[in-house]
Amino acid sequence: TIPEEFCEDCLVAGNILMWIFRFVPSFALGFGFYRMAIYVSFLGVDPWGSEIFGTCTEKVLGTRELCYGGVADDLVYLAFASVAFLALCIWFDYLGTAGHWLSYKVKLERQCSIPEDQLAPEDADVTVEKERVAELDKRKQILAVDNVRKWAVHAVKGVSFAADSGQVFGLLGINGAGKTTTFKMMCGLYAPTEGEVWVAGSTVAADTAKCRRNLGYCPQFDALLDRMTTKEHLELYGRLKGLKGHLLDASVESTLKQLSLEPYKDKRAGSLSGGNKRKLSVGMAIIGRPRIVFLDEPSTGMDPVSRRFLWGVIQQLAVSRQSVVVLTTHSMEEAEALCSRIAIQVGGQFRCLGSPQRLKSRFGRGYEVSLRYDGVKEEAAEKIR
Repeated sequence: TIPEEFCEDCLVAGNILMWIFRFVPSFALGFGFYRMAIYVSFLGVDPWGSEIFGTCTEKVLGTRELCYGGVADDLVYLAFASVAFLALCIWFDYLGTAGHWLSYKVKLERQCSIPEDQLAPEDADVTVEKERVAELDKRKQILAVDNVRKWAVHAVKGVSFAADSGQVFGLLGINGAGKTTTFKMMCGLYAPTEGEVWVAGSTVAADTAKCRRNLGYCPQFDALLDRMTTKEHLELYGRLKGLKGHLLDASVESTLKQLSLEPYKDKRAGSLSGGNKRKLSVGMAIIGRPRIVFLDEPSTGMDPVSRRFLWGVIQQLAVSRQSVVVLTTHSMEEAEALCSRIAIQVGGQFRCLGSPQRLKSRFGRGYEVSLRYDGVKEEAAEKIR
């Protein structure tokens, strides 16, 4: 038989563990149901009566006079846990993109360098731009990216460029070239393994909140809430950027008009066409007149007419508002139509950089024409070739 002293020690230890494990919500919920079953099945307590919530009962279970507490303790723990875990969730969500945490991640990732043998030779123009950026007074620069690298999967390898007011800078490359990762480091969503991103005179890692007040970001995939209307989206982002009262109303109306979204201002985002969703995403990026606008493949999924219209909006944004616009695209046609400078990114590196005319003069080889013909004699085909 088990000694009485041992059983008493077990009960004490069990009670202590019970109070500790109640901090796990699933345990508090399960233990509450267990005690409720004990009350109802063995003690005949009314499940809807006040006694079920009591801390103790005078009824006897078995041969021992044990005090079976009610479910009130578990309910209190669950209520406390819901508030505590919600607060932790909000705190961690803020901490994940806050400046101090970003600075810590930068220091942590800098312990792991990218092997130099994985870097391809740089073009002369890319080297010149890298040297120019290194010598710039970045506190006077609106946007400067200085030798930025991302270690995780070697997504970005030594990217450097600077852009001035009224300039549209294009990142051209295929999927997986590192364009979106570069964007997210410039916005402060990712910490660079090496290098620095300067926005309006401050580094993103050191003063993330200040830098973000100068940014507008259109993601690659629409970040829209289906049940909110077009106007409500713009009002939400306007408030996030500090607009209030008549300034907010005027900015929302101006953005709707600029993007030809006035007929759809009261429509829910979930019912918009793909092209209008992209327009709305661009509108959320440009509302509040940010000094720097990042557009990640803004014309994806648009028909040719809507695409040309959006190009006009982007050009107007750079010229009239004197904003810096940085966009990514797969289309050389789009980059040539919009960008004053283009960087072609391959495997995380800038392989060439310059104005559209300079890139064409250096790397262009004329035009390539594909002909498909049928029923033509070999002699005629040779003449065509």
